[in-house]
Amino acid sequence: TPVAIMYTEKTIAAACIYLAITGYNCIPLKDALPVLLTGSGSDQTSFMNCVHTLKALYPDFDHLFHLVFVSVICVVGFNCSFFL
Repeated sequence: TPVAIMYTEKTIAAACIYLAITGYNCIPLKDALPVLLTGSGSDQTSFMNCVHTLKALYPDFDHLFHLVFVSVICVVGFNCSFFL
């Protein structure tokens, strides 16, 4: 995909985390964004372009992430009914 060619794996991972944070509102973005930018090693413009590209490529990303997130939480042993 264009994402794999245009962005590093760190930027893609950080963009996925960003999308997860925005989907679940679990951490204030003002606190998370500087950490994600530092971890990804990219500037904010490039990072947000990656986020928007992922959203365009995977329009059902929220649903897909929710399924993965719930699966991981259930495997770890937390109460899954809260997320379903």
